[in-house]
Formats: sequence, structure tokens, C-alpha cells
Amino acid sequence: MKRPHTYFSTEFHGGPRAVRARLGNLFAAPRRSGRLLLLCTVLLVGALGGLVACDAARDGERNPFPVPDEVYAMALELAGPGGETVDLKLAFSAEAVLTGATLEAYTMEPGARPEDPEGHAFDAAFTFLVVRLEEGARSLLGSFSVGADAGAPEYAVADYLRASGNEDAGRRLSFLRLLSDADAAVAPFLDRAEIEGAPVSDENGVVWRRLAGYEKQEDLPMEDQLLSQLRRVFAQNLAERLMQRSDGTFREWNDGLWIRSDAAERLGWDFTADLATLRFSGAYGWDTAVVDGTARGAPIEWHFRMSEDGDLRPYFIHYYSLCGEGWPSDAECAFLLGGAWYVLFQQGEPDLGAPLSSESWTGDSGYEGSRFLTRTWDGVEVRYSVDEAADLATAYAVSVTAPGIPNWRGIEVGSTRAAVLAAYPELDEAEQEKQNGTRDLLFWGRPVGGIFVGFRLENDVVVQMDSQFVFD
Repeated sequence: MKRPHTYFSTEFHGGPRAVRARLGNLFAAPRRSGRLLLLCTVLLVGALGGLVACDAARDGERNPFPVPDEVYAMALELAGPGGETVDLKLAFSAEAVLTGATLEAYTMEPGARPEDPEGHAFDAAFTFLVVRLEEGARSLLGSFSVGADAGAPEYAVADYLRASGNEDAGRRLSFLRLLSDADAAVAPFLDRAEIEGAPVSDENGVVWRRLAGYEKQEDLPMEDQLLSQLRRVFAQNLAERLMQRSDGTFREWNDGLWIRSDAAERLGWDFTADLATLRFSGAYGWDTAVVDGTARGAPIEWHFRMSEDGDLRPYFIHYYSLCGEGWPSDAECAFLLGGAWYVLFQQGEPDLGAPLSSESWTGDSGYEGSRFLTRTWDGVEVRYSVDEAADLATAYAVSVTAPGIPNWRGIEVGSTRAAVLAAYPELDEAEQEKQNGTRDLLFWGRPVGGIFVGFRLENDVVVQMDSQFVFD
């Protein structure tokens, strides 16, 4: 049989470039939307294991900057004999990036440009000091110089980490910063943005609040201003989908932009994520982070997917239950199994006790080190693709025939046809009958070449539900 694939099987080709040991060697780095003129132009890796602590003062000079003395000592060491620092400050501090430690990044603006061993001065607007803080002690991971419009410092440092061989930490930092940017972009949709003035009730009793910072512009309606913010962090069709879902949530009135006080409820946005659990796995691909969280009152494993445009600008193609590029989200294909949402591409088994049966087989696709696994419980079947080398079993199909197991939109075995069509208003029943050759099969999503949710009915009642990922 043909091996079922998942689109998470793509490997990240072209591994990170090795860091040269000699001080001052150059890195050619990608540009990021014009913000980063010269990323990693110079690596000033004086001692990656940490500089030997020296006095924070030189010739009796006190540390004039609001940074720890040991960081000031690092800056002086990098500046070299006769060098000086005219500005030194903390750019950001991030947890959940380095195992057991905090990542810090400081920006240093040298007064006298340091020179490499060949006597060439480094012409850069400022230098990042990348520091590891562990058990109260700081050590220098490295440093690099960037242009004046480097943009968000997290992205610059993430690229540096990836280029210098710390791929996991760089990817983790990129995801954390992008998640922060995305959370800020969607805040107005959830009534979490800054509000000004007193709330106002309309003639229907709906309470409206005025969003701060939005001004009327002749050439750009205020809702388009929201869309513009979303497109900085989301794929275009994902941003447009969120705007469509929020239809009726905003109104322009009295030269302001107003939001309903029940915006989060209208959008069904009761999601949480524990960023301390953020992780990567070979089963998902280089562009996907996995985070534990909750949704609709039950635990769930969120899959956040990131992509980059031609200028390597990062953006999400999958953010919570929103998914772009024509793919339904994993959450839409989830079932509530054993008190938690079980999603496609999840590793491990649902909490249903010991399986009643387990069957393993190998396909004829020619892929060595891979096999397939089917496990069944009472009224539940899960199929996995197994990477034996990595010992990873990834669910690619779930089938439910037992009642009392709702899917993401609340449909379960025993639900009526009318209930399915009400929960999935985008389904065209006549078109479905034409495509499927029967009125007893309904598919949401992409039953060929993608993710789908399928319903099999008998006498207008659901008797089986399926979620599956298939290729053309």
C-alpha cells in the first residue's frame, strides 16, 4: 500500500554554518524586510564559554550604565585596549529559550570601534552581547554587530543563534517573539487592547468600548488598519479569515473604532497556552512549535506553524485554531478523548486505557525505518505513522463510532443531519451529494490532498466521524 505522508515530514535542509574560531571572521546573513541591514556582519566571539570576570572598572572608572557589572566587564573586554562604550543597555531578557537558563541580550554602542586582528574597524551601529544567565552567574555566548534598523532585537539574536550553531534556541526565540507580536495584533479582537473613555450601550443593549490609538484616515478605514496590523504577523488569507470571523464585532462611530464587549465570546476565543512547554519535534517539521494549553475547557496540544517571505520576514500560517494556506486547523479535526482534545499530528495515545487491539504494518513506499500502526479502543480507532529511528508515532487519522465523544464543533455520533449542517454552515449539501454520490456522506475540509472531517450518516443520524490527513 502507499505510505500515508504528513506534511510535517519535510526536513530542514542546509544546516547551520559553523562558527569560525578566529576573532572577527565574517558571516553573510539574510536580510529581514529591510530592517536588518547587516546581521551577523561580524562575530566577536571572544570566548564562547564565558569571559573571565574582570573588574567592572577600568583605571578606577565606575560602571556608568544600568547593567550588571559583569556585563560592563564583558563590554570593556570586547572593546579592547583603548576602546570605550558610550551606551550599554538591556535589549531583552527571555526565558524558555535556553535549557535551565535565561537568555539576555544587551546592546553596546562603542565609542571607539573595535578592530579585528587584521586592523579593520567594525563599522556597525551597535553590537549585541548575547548572555546566558544561570544560577545568578552570567557568561557571554557571543556577540555580533548589526545595522541601525535591525528591527526587533529578538529576531536579530535568533538569527545569530541559528547561524552560530544553536538552531533550537534560535527557533525557540523566533517563535516566542512572533507569538508575542501575534498576541498584540489580535488583542483588539478580544477586547484586550487599551480602551479609552466610558463604554456605550446601543439600542439593542450591546455594550461597545472605544479602542485607543485609532484615528480616522481618509485613505484607510479603521478596520483596514486592523487588517494591516494582522498582516505583519499572519499569512494574508489567515489575517483575512480573522477579519471575516469578526464581522459585526467592530464599528466606526464618532471618529473612533469601537469593539463589542463580548468580542472574545463571539469569536469563541477561550484558548490558553503554556509557553514554558514550547518544544520542537522531528515529526512536525522545522517550522512548527508545539505548546500545551487549553481550549473550551479541556487540555489541548497547540501546533503553531511559522513561515517566512522572500525577505525572511517571519509570520504565522497557523495560530491557535486559525490556519492559513488552505489548510484546516488541527483543532478543527480534534475529538474530546479521555477528557482532553486529541488532535491530528499529536504524538502519544489518547487517555483511553489499554487499547483493545494493535496492528503494525509496513507500506510499499520504499521508505526505510518507517512503519504504520493502528490501535483501537471501544468505538475509537487511531492510525499512526511511525518513524522508528526517532521513535516517533504521529497520529494522522482518527475514527469514532461511539456516542458521547464530541468533535471540535460539538457534533458526535447520534447527532442529526440538521445539527451537522447547523454546525458547519459552509457545507453545501447539494454539492456534497453531487461530489460524493450519496447524501449519507458529508466532508468538511479537503478529503483529497489535505485535512478533512467526515461524517457518515444513516437515516439522517451520524453513525461515524473521521478526521484524517491525506495527500493527493
